[in-house]
Amino acid sequence: MKTSDEQPNESALSNVASGTTSGAVAQKMTLTPSMLVNEIAHENAGTLIDEQTLAGDPMNGTGGAPTTGWYLFGKKYAAPHETESWWLPASAFLDFGAKYHITKVYFYDTNGSATNAFTVSTGEPFNWTAAFTDNLVGNNLWKNNNVNADTRYLRFTFANAGAIVKEVVVYGYPIEEPPAPPTPVGTTRPVMEEFMGMNAFFDDTLDPGDSLDVLKVIREYHNWDWEADLANTYPNDLNSFNPSSSGADFDTYYTDMINAGYFVSPAHKATPGWMTNWLGTNDYNTPWVVPTGQSATNPASYASRADHLFQFVARYGSTAVADGKLKLDAGQPRVSGLDAFITSRTGTRKTAIGATAKRIGRLTNTRRC
Repeated sequence: MKTSDEQPNESALSNVASGTTSGAVAQKMTLTPSMLVNEIAHENAGTLIDEQTLAGDPMNGTGGAPTTGWYLFGKKYAAPHETESWWLPASAFLDFGAKYHITKVYFYDTNGSATNAFTVSTGEPFNWTAAFTDNLVGNNLWKNNNVNADTRYLRFTFANAGAIVKEVVVYGYPIEEPPAPPTPVGTTRPVMEEFMGMNAFFDDTLDPGDSLDVLKVIREYHNWDWEADLANTYPNDLNSFNPSSSGADFDTYYTDMINAGYFVSPAHKATPGWMTNWLGTNDYNTPWVVPTGQSATNPASYASRADHLFQFVARYGSTAVADGKLKLDAGQPRVSGLDAFITSRTGTRKTAIGATAKRIGRLTNTRRC
């Protein structure tokens, strides 16, 4: 086949059709529970993406009416923080496993309303950029906002109890291949007593036939006020471990547990007397709170807690620290690095003790514990 112009010039004309696309087309993305990370470990954040079939395709006019949502109201502090919820602001994020270009996010707004209630962000954990914020003033309807960002992660943040979203639908397309899955590593299956665990207190005995004789993994409930200073407030408070303010000898307790083959994870809770005076409450059923007038989202508000955790981990972690860093009551053995437990928990966040006292000590300035 040939063609000619007015000159006439002739040239060949292919009889094979070809063409190029103008670019990838955004589609409704498949969201699965394994993608979602609940940052506050409270209630079921999976309800944000659990009705994807029922949600339909709102961008193309066929959105359904989801029924479940991540409800975060309730669970209030005692006075003087009775107007505050334990868990707010609350966030959860999606990990797509690779970078996607996210074009739009649709969300089903219920009949709640609150200023700056719902924020969607892109970026990565600890480094987020807000894509948009919505006041959620709708009444059981689909709303949407443009995102137009390349990201592997997408975060949803709820500022207050009036923020209720029953489902999220995300549109976009992949811009990179996901990394290859890791090569499976062979493991030895643990025996049952090392696989399962139980709750315990320091006064549970190791006597044969007693409760601790069954399993080797222990979550040890550990109240801060058991070893807290009874007279001085932070930063002048001191600590007592052997004997403790409660009369227990924790040096012996942890050493005996480790020597007997137990995996011990102290679960810190409650508050000392001087902090109770600050707060007006010592509710054992609430997470650690911050002193009156301080923000729960400001890491500096947790300095007194981080200070105590440093002392605890300095003593029972695997790394000794300088004696001058120890805040011990008179008559206490001045020791550190006893290597007497594996992990320590505070509130709902678990902290591995791989770097022991040095790592925990940074909490005093940089991290919320």
